[in-house]
Amino acid sequence: MEADPTEERRRFERRSIFTEVTFYVDNELVQARSIDLSQTGIRFETEAPISIRFRMDVGKDTPLEKKAQLVWASRSEDGSMDYGLEFLPESDPPESK
Repeated sequence: MEADPTEERRRFERRSIFTEVTFYVDNELVQARSIDLSQTGIRFETEAPISIRFRMDVGKDTPLEKKAQLVWASRSEDGSMDYGLEFLPESDPPESK
């Protein structure tokens, strides 16, 4: 029997809760506001996309390192997560005097 796609898949009830949330990204505090909470997770909102730094090997001597912001996330059918990041401009290093 096929599962009804409109059927709720959560195992635990989500409850609305509106409060301030603080979390860390790249050693920086990020402020958010919770929307709902369950035994296994939380949904929250931020005023701006979450910024991160990442590094990856692209076959050169020096790895690619970028600052980016998270713009979307979705769960794949196999349970893994897909994330979309938008690169941010790098700030210029301070001039030496």
